[in-house]
Amino acid sequence: MKKLLSFTQASSISLTDDWAHLPFQGDGSIVIENNKWGISGGNVRGDKYTQSITPNGWSWEVSDTKVSSIAGYPEAIVGIKPWTSGQKPTEIWPIPVASLGSLSFDISFKVEAIGSYNTAAEWWYLKSPEMAPQNIVAEVMVWFNKSELDPFGEHAGACCIAGTEYDIYVGTVTHSAEVPGGWALISLVCKSPVYEGKVRVPVGEITEALFSKRILNPETAQFLPGFEFGNEVKTSQGNTTLHELSMSTPPAKQSKAKFRS
Repeated sequence: MKKLLSFTQASSISLTDDWAHLPFQGDGSIVIENNKWGISGGNVRGDKYTQSITPNGWSWEVSDTKVSSIAGYPEAIVGIKPWTSGQKPTEIWPIPVASLGSLSFDISFKVEAIGSYNTAAEWWYLKSPEMAPQNIVAEVMVWFNKSELDPFGEHAGACCIAGTEYDIYVGTVTHSAEVPGGWALISLVCKSPVYEGKVRVPVGEITEALFSKRILNPETAQFLPGFEFGNEVKTSQGNTTLHELSMSTPPAKQSKAKFRS
C-alpha cells in the first residue's frame, strides 16, 4: 500500500489510546472518539493498526492485509451512543422520533486517504429511551464517499432526499449477543461522492422517507439517541479534518445548538 505524501493535523494535541476522547475544538458538546472496535471483535491485528485523534479530527493506518471486517470508526459524536450502557439522558437527547421534524446536521470536512475506507454519518433508532444495546432496532448510515469498500446488505433501490441522490442498501446485523435478533442496517450511499466540503444530513426527512418506503418500522423506531460522523476503515491510511458540525434541533425544542471550529 502506498504512503500518503501529506499526513498532517492542525493540532499539537494527539491521543492514541483505544477509545480515547477529546472535545471537538474544546467544546464538550461534541466528542472526538478513537473508536477501534474491530480489535475487540477480532477483525484486525492490534499491532498492525494505529490511530490517533486531535481536537479537530483523526488519522489512521491499518497495515493488516487480512482484515476480516471493519477495523474501526474514528469519529465525532453528538449526543449519546446506545452502546455505552448507563448513560443518562440530556436536555436534548434522546429525541423522540415523533419530534424530529426538520432535524438536520451540517458537516464541513476534508478526508485524504488511500485503501479501503468510507466517510459516513450514522445514527441509531431505539425502541425505548433507555440507553442500552438491547433497545437498538436500526442503524442508518449515510456514505459520502467510499474506496474499495462495499455497503453491507442488499441493494434496495434508490431515492432522492432533499436534492441528494442515494443508493439504498439494507441488511440485518446479527454479530452482537447484546442485541437479541440483531438490528436493521440501512446504508444510503451518495451517488456523487464528497471528499471535501460541506454536506447536510436531513435526519428528519430521511427518517420519514424510510418510513414511507417501509424500510424502517415507525412502531419500533421510537427514539434517536445521537448522531455520529467518521470513517469506517479497513486496510488503508488516511486523515480527516473536521471543520464544522452544526445541529438544528427539532422545532418542538425551540432552540438551536451550533458547534463549529
